[in-house]
Amino acid sequence: MQSFAKSKLSILSRHSNKILLFTATYVLGIILGIFFIGNTESSSILYSNASSYHVIIFDTSISYFSIFFKCFFAGALLCMLTVILGLSVYTIPFICIVLFYRGVILGTALIIFYSISGISGIVIFIILTLPMHVVITLGLIASSVLNYDIDFTCKLKVRLIRCIKNAIVGILFTLVASIYLLFIMITVIRPINLIF
Repeated sequence: MQSFAKSKLSILSRHSNKILLFTATYVLGIILGIFFIGNTESSSILYSNASSYHVIIFDTSISYFSIFFKCFFAGALLCMLTVILGLSVYTIPFICIVLFYRGVILGTALIIFYSISGISGIVIFIILTLPMHVVITLGLIASSVLNYDIDFTCKLKVRLIRCIKNAIVGILFTLVASIYLLFIMITVIRPINLIF
């Protein structure tokens, strides 16, 4: 496990320019989501999704583990997308579209959370949504950058196995984000909700 981590870190350090490019795409999406795209009208899809997420956080009839598995499953599916995009050097950059869209969603969520709950919405965003979203995205970036180290002249089966191994890195990030969500829900969000 230690040698696996060392080899992946070594690859990531060699491709730091790609990490910067993917990160910049994500940050650009966040900025556009906050300042230009943020739609607080109740008829918008983003508003509906953010509102549903808001309800899930506070609805005590929804179990902690249900929320944990929803978060983990959604993040793991995104990581598996890097397997498909990693099979060719020409398709890896398409992850930028996913990263940009995730940034837009995060930026827009800040505006929507504020419109739904005011300052408490921003607090929830900062302690729960932001860290979880960023960690999952870091996993996506890591998985995608690791795919650049694959020998694209080898057989498809070999490339597929390597892409799956790289996706595992992203899935581990998703697991950390899901555990964080569970911890904050149990120790902070639901107890405060019961008091107020």
